[in-house]
Amino acid sequence: MAVFVLGANQAFGQDPFITPVPIPDDCIDLDDPLNVVAGRTYTYTVDVPSPPGQKSYRWFVTQDIQFIENGGLYIDNGGTLQTTGGDILVSASGHYNQLSDDENSVGLTFQAFTLDPDEYVFVVVYVENDGTAEDGCITDNLKVYR
Repeated sequence: MAVFVLGANQAFGQDPFITPVPIPDDCIDLDDPLNVVAGRTYTYTVDVPSPPGQKSYRWFVTQDIQFIENGGLYIDNGGTLQTTGGDILVSASGHYNQLSDDENSVGLTFQAFTLDPDEYVFVVVYVENDGTAEDGCITDNLKVYR
């Protein structure tokens, strides 16, 4: 009986509450687009200098880990694209999810949401080069931010 009483006293003698400690202000980077704060607009930019030629850009956000399938973007074949006003995005630039010339930047505002540790949020830009340069190369590139 004495062993039980000592064991119970030790278990109940511990403080069950851990006081949260605020993060110091100088450790928070509100402008880091890879660690977003809900309600702030972040600008994402890509530069594809080579090969030369006219480029078109398509920006989108997805949680699908397979956003490329059968040689194309999975979101064009029924994959899940995050829409503005949905679960992830509050708003986005007017050219969001549209192939547009010379729009190598996009502004995205995220909502507050709980992210499942087994899921990701991807900001993706798909860049097509039309092949009008001297070499005539038609290229497409994909840049992904997690």
